[in-house]
Amino acid sequence: MSEVTFKGNPITVGGTFLQPGDAAPAFSLVGSDLSDVTLADFGGRTKVLNIFPSVDTGVCAASVRRFNEVAAEHPDVAVLCVSADLPFAQKRFCGAEGLDQVVMLSLMRGREFLSDYGVVQEGGPRWPVSRPARWWSSTVTTTSSTPSWSPRSPRSPTTTARSRP
Repeated sequence: MSEVTFKGNPITVGGTFLQPGDAAPAFSLVGSDLSDVTLADFGGRTKVLNIFPSVDTGVCAASVRRFNEVAAEHPDVAVLCVSADLPFAQKRFCGAEGLDQVVMLSLMRGREFLSDYGVVQEGGPRWPVSRPARWWSSTVTTTSSTPSWSPRSPRSPTTTARSRP
């Protein structure tokens, strides 16, 4: 368990935040073509994980648009946008927005990703523990399975973490 604050209020987050130097947990999520996509599929490339609840929220959609712009300038970096949206919704969003530089990944299968990356929101001022778990938005940058980590509030999409070679 970890604890973060949102607008000064404590929020309990399940799992443990990764720390610089920790190995990035392996995962298998669902790609836009319904295939299984793993962290290992991106080999030794630098990987940026943009983790957020849904492209149907303004802040989350803005983060995907911004990462798409940045990814276009860095073809050696794989930007992986992870959300609970179904792959169909992710594909529709990217098509409508003209986004083709990010890789959209769905938690349709592989919800253990949330606890493995320490982003399950288990309690707090907006979602009591008795309600279904949600997660805290975050960005992870990893090269060779060594992440740099930046948990962030869902309302601050510009915070990113970068690893240095």
